[in-house]
Amino acid sequence: MNLESLEFETKVAAPTQQLLHQVYAQLGSLYLQLREALIDFHTVIAIASKQLYDQPVETTKLWYSQLADKSSELHARLLEQVIPEAQDNYDQFVASVSDFGSESKMAFQKLVDNPEEVTAQTIESLNMFVSETADITAEQLTELKARSADLIALLLEKPAATLDSLYTELLNSMLNTYFELVSSLLVTI
Repeated sequence: MNLESLEFETKVAAPTQQLLHQVYAQLGSLYLQLREALIDFHTVIAIASKQLYDQPVETTKLWYSQLADKSSELHARLLEQVIPEAQDNYDQFVASVSDFGSESKMAFQKLVDNPEEVTAQTIESLNMFVSETADITAEQLTELKARSADLIALLLEKPAATLDSLYTELLNSMLNTYFELVSSLLVTI
């Protein structure tokens, strides 16, 4: 077996190393961003705490006023945006259920009025599905039988060479799959 033909270095080692470098760089960047966010948060808390300690009455009044303003904004948004959207979604749902009910009634009425026609259409649809499935299955079985016969003939004639070739092809396929996976990860990260 010729391992150089599998291109292990280009399909496994190099892409894996590239992926690890990219992940490490992103983790380092994420660490720095998190560190900066925590420092900023600590600064805001420290300033607010110092302000509360120095001027407790004025600070609590200011915070209460800010909280009341935010609450008013949220309440207005709820009344003007969230509830109307929810009402629209509910109306659409009710209309869809009503349409489905009407369609169901019409289909049932058609079945009651013309049971032979509906039954014939249903059986025809099922027959088409079964025949298409059977055709595909027969073709696949014929191809599988031919490939199996070829493989058995090769195994009987040259067992070591055939197994070596199968092993090489399987390994090559796995390496190609790994390379594609890592390449797609490198693109998405």
